[in-house]
Amino acid sequence: MLKPDFFNKPSRPGVYFFKKKSGEVLYVGKALSLRDRLKSYFQIGVPEKTKKMLTQAESLKYIETGSEFEALILEVVKIKKYRPKFNVIFKDDKSYLYIVISKDKYPRLILCRKTQLIDIPSSYTYGPFENSRDVKHILDLIRRIYPFSHHLPGSRPCFYSQLGLCNPCPSSIELQKSSKYKKKLKIKYIINIKGINKILSGKISSLEKNLSKQMQRLANSQKFEEAKQLRDQIKLLQNRSITFYTPDSYLRDPNLLEDIRDKEIIELKKILDKFLMIHAIHRIECFDASHLAGSFPTASMVTFLN
Repeated sequence: MLKPDFFNKPSRPGVYFFKKKSGEVLYVGKALSLRDRLKSYFQIGVPEKTKKMLTQAESLKYIETGSEFEALILEVVKIKKYRPKFNVIFKDDKSYLYIVISKDKYPRLILCRKTQLIDIPSSYTYGPFENSRDVKHILDLIRRIYPFSHHLPGSRPCFYSQLGLCNPCPSSIELQKSSKYKKKLKIKYIINIKGINKILSGKISSLEKNLSKQMQRLANSQKFEEAKQLRDQIKLLQNRSITFYTPDSYLRDPNLLEDIRDKEIIELKKILDKFLMIHAIHRIECFDASHLAGSFPTASMVTFLN
């Protein structure tokens, strides 16, 4: 049985694996803070299913991630790969949520409970997710990159189309009189859905490469407006709030973040060595001072440790 050695775990987002002695994965979970989440497993009052899982677990592994979003995606990918015994048991809970890409003419992204899955013909299903906040966070971030619809075509464009979050809107596509333009919009919508599928599957690096190639082809063909749209999508993909590294990156190197931080420190020291005599960098203090035409002076300091 495991010993509660959670105090030496990082207070960062990540994914953790409870394993048997044989190496079989019993349960995969994600956490905003690995230390706090793992600590909760050894407190009084944990559910019986959790107690049963802990009695069978012989080892605990974890992968630290750069953001909560990365942890969410990595968790889903690993549950799908390992099909852990206790994830399946917990998945039987009807309250768990799933992201579904429907089989409609214009595939929709639908958030549903397990009991609703049977009523929605789907091409892809992602989950389970423990709470609605996680799922909504994922969908809000993805929608900035690839707009999508959660409704069937109607008599007029939806409210989200005015915000650019359902673009092209299936209702707008169906209302087009030009069959050529209608086909072009439909292809664009399907491309958006394929991009979402890749993000939810953790294939973000390959998606980014494909977008870069498409952008270059469009620029070479002097289709600058379309190339700019792809450039904006690539920028959003590269934004920290979405993701930096794919699940495969973390699996190839579980110490990925630590290795990157070490490399960054070395590169920073090389820059500073040109101006300052510094032996090691353990603490960085950054100051900022401002005023309003000489009045109301304000100063702040941000400190980075290790």
